[in-house]
Order: sequence, then structure tokens, then C-alpha cells
Amino acid sequence: MQRTHLRMFMTDVPLSDARSAARGARRDAGAFATEHDGVLVDLAVPRIVEDPAAAGAAAWVAVDVDPIGLTTRGLEAFGLPELRVDGVEAARAASTIAVLLGLSQRLISEWPAHDPVGPAAVTLHDIALAYDDQIDQTGPERSSDLLIAFHDGELVLTVMGDPIADLFS
Repeated sequence: MQRTHLRMFMTDVPLSDARSAARGARRDAGAFATEHDGVLVDLAVPRIVEDPAAAGAAAWVAVDVDPIGLTTRGLEAFGLPELRVDGVEAARAASTIAVLLGLSQRLISEWPAHDPVGPAAVTLHDIALAYDDQIDQTGPERSSDLLIAFHDGELVLTVMGDPIADLFS
């Protein structure tokens, strides 16, 4: 089947309303796509959206992997700078992506009330919320420490330890 029509949903709101406006636009676009047997594409990431109601950062943010490092895509929809980590070893890429998504979840939840520049910690709970924003915190909390700097329009992260050991062992 060839789709011959395109409908774009955009909104322009103050930064303090970005989270609710982005969710509302995605909800409206998802309802429209369902009603018209269409496909919902999030152009900020870009990717096809499977579940328009999903609210965790993993549904809103993707991570590009390149020879230099990892960079998020999708935070700009919330008025946030993208995150970047350089020099990630291949063995730590998956755990560092989890840290990026956990931090993305925190930024989406806390921005603009909290300035993220400086020392920070991402917890296992932050990472779990990135995949399901309704999950309850259980068990002892483990975290990975970061240093966040703003450079050339991005939040550049320095991972202070080993996310695998800090979070998962």
C-alpha cells in the first residue's frame, strides 16, 4: 500500500511546557495515524513510533554511535541540548547508552528547574524509568557518577567510573 498523504504535528510553547506539549503532540499524531491506518514517525529522533503513549526517555531519545563517541537525538524536542560522550570503549557502549538514557529521563523530568551542568549521578532507577516511567523504585540504589559540561550546544559527559561495575556488579 502506498501512502500518499503526510500530516505533520508541530507545536511552539515556552520551555517550561515542552514536556507536556511534546507528549500531547505525539498523542494527537498517534491517534491520527491510528484513525487513518498510518505510520507515526518522530522526526526529532528520527524513527517510527510503535507506542505513541510511551512516556519513558527510551521512547523519545535515540543514541547515535560513531567512531568518536555516543550522541543522543531527540532531547531538542524538549528544549534540551543533546548529550555527548566521547571515547567510549566498545565493551562499555551498552552500559554507557543506558546511562545516557537514564540521564535523558532525569533531564526531561527536571528541566528547566535544575541546571544539569556539573557533577551528577545516574541511578539504576533513572535507567529503569527511561524504559517505563511508571516503575517503582525497589532495592538498594546503585549509581554511576558523571561530570557534565556545556560545550558547542551540547552537554558533554565525562563518565567518572565504570558504569558496568558501578551499576551492574
